[in-house]
Amino acid sequence: MRSIALLACVPGAVILVSACTSSDPAPARTCVPVDTACAPLYEPKYSEVFERTLKPSCGREGASCHASQPSPQKGIALDDADAAYDLLLKDARGLVVAGDPSCSLIINRITSSDGFVRMPPGRALQPAETCAIVQWIAAGAKR
Repeated sequence: MRSIALLACVPGAVILVSACTSSDPAPARTCVPVDTACAPLYEPKYSEVFERTLKPSCGREGASCHASQPSPQKGIALDDADAAYDLLLKDARGLVVAGDPSCSLIINRITSSDGFVRMPPGRALQPAETCAIVQWIAAGAKR
């Protein structure tokens, strides 16, 4: 009799567990081919990536979509090195997947040929700039 009562509770427990999980699946990650044997414009380390590409291309206040003032697009502010690093590595969208540049959203965006997807808008990054970011991520995206 106890086993029947226990079995009767299982469907209810499954419903409760399902109700507590997110109904929105995690966004599918799009991976793109990358060449890690490319020639970088500068040493592929975060301080260089930030100062030479992210901040000047994406994080200038008044001239950028990703400056913290007045309000950054998609919540991504790239004008402060510490905050930007934390965001890039901890964002649930997979902006930077340490060790895997091909599946990092930032690489998908900066290498896209679609003008509506590519970042930064307008002028695309130089291949050697992109290479530095790719190699930084491939090496583990260390600070």
